[in-house]
Amino acid sequence: ATRRLRIYRALDLFLLRLADRVITVSREQQRLLRRRGVEPRRLVLVPNVIDVDAFRAGAGRPDRARSAVGLPRQGPVVAAVGRLAHQKGLDLFLEAAVGIGRQRPDCRFVIAGSGPLRPALERQVDLSGLRDRVHLVGYRSDVARLMLACDVVVLPSRSEGMPLVLLEALAMARPVVAARVGGVPEVLRDGRDGLLIEPGSASQLEAAVVRLLADPAWAARLGSAGELRVRRLHAPDRAARRLAAVYRGVLEERAP
Repeated sequence: ATRRLRIYRALDLFLLRLADRVITVSREQQRLLRRRGVEPRRLVLVPNVIDVDAFRAGAGRPDRARSAVGLPRQGPVVAAVGRLAHQKGLDLFLEAAVGIGRQRPDCRFVIAGSGPLRPALERQVDLSGLRDRVHLVGYRSDVARLMLACDVVVLPSRSEGMPLVLLEALAMARPVVAARVGGVPEVLRDGRDGLLIEPGSASQLEAAVVRLLADPAWAARLGSAGELRVRRLHAPDRAARRLAAVYRGVLEERAP
């Protein structure tokens, strides 16, 4: 598997060097490609986008969100959404949940997604003593509704590009705690649109979530600021204009 990965990366880099332009979703991704030998002039930044109003429309009525996803109406809910893989740091979320649960016995924890680590995560839940408060709900097509039902969304990833789930959480005006990896800090400004933690730190994740749950008004302000930011910087029409300009530039360069 490691040999195949090396071959894939070598082919990928060869093809990238042949391209007129390489579109990246974050500045961090651009830095990585520059270090791998891709010319800076070929790199174009076009961040991931989300149609906020269309995504929010899929959430349905706020007063029905919790019952629709099988959560109790009372008590805080903290959620993580993503593939059940080592990269996503969901084991760190469960580790933090133990401490959060000690301080907030009424808190529920949700992990939505599928992947190879589900059996390991289920064992971790059993060992943590949180079986009655942790919900591994599998893949969900109603992510907007799930997020609406939650008080805090966490992204404890060990690595990322520009995660769509972050944009989705902000579109739903959810307060977010996210690890400072990849393009995440380009979207989320610590203390302004959400909270950033160091990757790999379950203790920082625990502390940040507890702070948000202790101050719902502050958490709501962060969520509202995040929604405004994602509307402004990650709108589809903004990206469409940028992509159109990229194609025009390439065609002009190749014109006889």
